[in-house]
Amino acid sequence: MLFFTMQTYAQEWSSTLHKADELKGTKEYVSFMYEDEEKNSFIFWSHYKSDFRIICNGGIFDYDKNNSFVATFGYYDKNGQLKKKQKITMFLESGNPKTASPGIFKKGDVVKYLKEGRGYIRVLAKQFERVALWEMKIPCMDK
Repeated sequence: MLFFTMQTYAQEWSSTLHKADELKGTKEYVSFMYEDEEKNSFIFWSHYKSDFRIICNGGIFDYDKNNSFVATFGYYDKNGQLKKKQKITMFLESGNPKTASPGIFKKGDVVKYLKEGRGYIRVLAKQFERVALWEMKIPCMDK
C-alpha cells in the first residue's frame, strides 16, 4: 500500500495521502484522523461524503451478542454551546469489535460539521455492562 503523511492540522488532526494503484483499480484519496488522549480514533476519507469510523482503544465496542449500539452525537459551537444533537446507530465491524461505523442510510452531518464547523462534536455511548457513559470529544478541523 502506498501512502504517506501529508499534513497535520491544528488540534491533532492528521491526514494521509493514499496513492492511486492501477493494478488494484483504486483512485488517489486522503484519509483524515483525529486521536484523543485515550487513543480513541475518529477517521473519515475524502472519497466518501459522510462515512466514518470510530475506533475505541478501551474496548467499549467489545460486545459479545450485540452487533450495534446507539450513540448520541452533540454538535457544539466554539463557545461550547450545544447547537443540536442526534442519535446514530453504530454497527460493529465483523471481526473487529473495537471499530464501529454508522449505518448505510443515516450518517447525519458529522463529517460535514467537522470539516466546516467551528467547535467540536461529542459522542456519548452506553458502555457494555457499565454504568458510566463512554465519551469522545472530536474538535472541528478549523483549517
